[in-house]
Amino acid sequence: MDQALAELIGKVLKVDKSKVGETRGGVRFLDMAKGEIELSGAGGTTQYALKPLVELYGEGQGVSAVDPQDDRFMSLFMAIEEESVRYYHLDPELTDGVVTLTLDRLVRNPSAQFQTSELGAHLQATLRFCLSTHNHSKWEVQQALKKIVKSVERHTKVAGIRGYLDFIDAHFPYVP
Repeated sequence: MDQALAELIGKVLKVDKSKVGETRGGVRFLDMAKGEIELSGAGGTTQYALKPLVELYGEGQGVSAVDPQDDRFMSLFMAIEEESVRYYHLDPELTDGVVTLTLDRLVRNPSAQFQTSELGAHLQATLRFCLSTHNHSKWEVQQALKKIVKSVERHTKVAGIRGYLDFIDAHFPYVP
């Protein structure tokens, strides 16, 4: 986790305690490859460079399995799948095969350089933000990625070359 970012988020994104879960403002990526974000809210606007993945891994949750239905891991699965949907809207020609190859590469080395894979850079930046605000170990990240790869393969077999992407697109609201 990145304690400096957590404190900055608290200052910039003022939470209205009378409306649980609501914030005024938000976070947007300025440069996915570099992990540069902009925070804006009632506390102002500021830019921040996310730390590299290797510096963000935590001790994790201390479990023997990573379950997407477990609230402790939901943010991790949501981050990966929501970014996949966002990228699919940027590149409607994206296929499940490309997603699988990218996720497989992330499983092997989440910190790998993605100079030729824009999807990889997007997913990696999203993981950097997720790990900046949540305690997940490298093993937990890899296990979540593996589970998503299995989901991609299952949906592809059932519904074709964009079966997974179309499935998650139907279940996650697209937010540009």
